[in-house]
Amino acid sequence: MKINIILEMSMMLLSFSAFAVKPPLSVKTAFNQKFPNVPKVNWGKEDSTEYEAEFLMNGIEMSVNFSSDGTWLETETEIPLEKLPANVLEAVKKQVKPNAIKEASKIESDKKGILFEVEVKIGLKTRELFFKEDGTEVK
Repeated sequence: MKINIILEMSMMLLSFSAFAVKPPLSVKTAFNQKFPNVPKVNWGKEDSTEYEAEFLMNGIEMSVNFSSDGTWLETETEIPLEKLPANVLEAVKKQVKPNAIKEASKIESDKKGILFEVEVKIGLKTRELFFKEDGTEVK
């Protein structure tokens, strides 16, 4: 039994480290310029040319994406549900019951501007809905 537990734990640790990514210097430099005082960053890859850093800043969960040349693409910041714009909250409530709303984020994007992401749970599934500040859903 002990061996099974140790084996399972070892496999979990290996799987976590398999996803750890070392970004190129251009990406690390761009990150450090935009967020100079972040002590711990978890790096991953969105695709072959995009890197994502996940971190805490002042106790708030954040992530930021950069292209492989260090160009900033977007920043996502978790926000309390009460900080959602009223138009966004009303649009979400037209689709789901208020208790289905689990968390929200503000996304600042180079290409899309400012969006709000709302995570909702419907049955056993979790969905992410995206809205402009005026409550218009973005698919």
